[in-house]
Amino acid sequence: MKINKYSLHKNIVLALVFLNTFLVSSTFRGREFGSNDVDFQIFLKLGLSVLSFAYVIFVYRVWIGRLLKIDNIFCALMLVWFAVSALYAPSIIYSLAAAFTFMSITFTFYMSSSILDTKQIIRAVIWGCTVVTIISLIVYFVNPDFGRMKEWQGGVRLPGKRLTGITGTANAIGYLAAFACLAIVSYRLYLDKAMPKIYYALLVLNLIAQIMSNSRTSMIAAIFALGVTTVMKKPQPWRLAAIFLGLCSLIIFMGLIDINELFASLSRTGDASEITTGTGRTEIWSETIEMIAQRPILGWGYASSGYYMPAFHHSSPHAHNMVLQIWFTTGIIGLCLALPAIFIKAYYSIKFKDYFKLTLIFFLLIQGLTEPSAFQGVASMATIVFAIAMSLKYVKPYEDSE
Repeated sequence: MKINKYSLHKNIVLALVFLNTFLVSSTFRGREFGSNDVDFQIFLKLGLSVLSFAYVIFVYRVWIGRLLKIDNIFCALMLVWFAVSALYAPSIIYSLAAAFTFMSITFTFYMSSSILDTKQIIRAVIWGCTVVTIISLIVYFVNPDFGRMKEWQGGVRLPGKRLTGITGTANAIGYLAAFACLAIVSYRLYLDKAMPKIYYALLVLNLIAQIMSNSRTSMIAAIFALGVTTVMKKPQPWRLAAIFLGLCSLIIFMGLIDINELFASLSRTGDASEITTGTGRTEIWSETIEMIAQRPILGWGYASSGYYMPAFHHSSPHAHNMVLQIWFTTGIIGLCLALPAIFIKAYYSIKFKDYFKLTLIFFLLIQGLTEPSAFQGVASMATIVFAIAMSLKYVKPYEDSE
């Protein structure tokens, strides 16, 4: 039987996209929050990164040229600097491994976008995310001790109501599910026919997971990103008027009510300070800025926040802000490479009317206001989102090309 090498090549790439998406957020045993311990699941993820990177190098001629184009050069330099900064981190081996996973995933998506079309990549990512979602929903009911976020109740940590599933944290599954919803909504725009009904079921499952995670930032980021790009894509007068009236109504509403009571009702604990301090983030930001001031140029080394920041009186392993996280770990040099990489890509997305990429960039930036986004350390679901936004070719959906 004769093997079609090109078809085999595409299937391998699809499998790598699916597996990287599935494994990047999956955990298979309980771990302490912020733990850097090495175990079998770390070896599994590193093994996939090595396998992906090896295949990327094997076919480097297919994709390397795209990485060196004007809209990608800052991304390439950023990856190099992340690896360099790992050499002066407190744990060089861990930081180099973290930088390697970031590089491996980014290169894998650059390779895939040179071999597959956009809808094939989106489809593989949707299924990778949704498999995590489905397993997480099952684990939530079957094994609450593993699948639910632990909360302090009477001095004892017990499973609460928030979904964590197999991702380890409620924010992780919330982010993954919110992104999956964005991808599914965008996927239909790349089809020249009606979207298969199965994807509506996948959308519902991910919406359920997002709600059960109670991850507010990712939900707000997804809604806002979709709203902004929808208006930019078709800036019709009635949409602009609706936004204006909505903002005016919000201002009037905020002026008529007791803000503290509103914030208390929106918080998970009933304490208004949870909202006003961003769940303690304002204090974290202040202390992070103090640390940055000590090494503003080079930073403390890629993926180093998990070592330095728990030394504060809080236990956060990251800066809870994308800009501060990059600055803390890779210095002003890393910041001056990462931000242009994102904003240049946004510029070209607008120029070529690729609103899916633009939506992902807005999603990254908005979520990055209160989280480290793709830059915490070891590759995460946010790394997948970043890699997709950076690597996909500029393509106008069928809906916009008519």
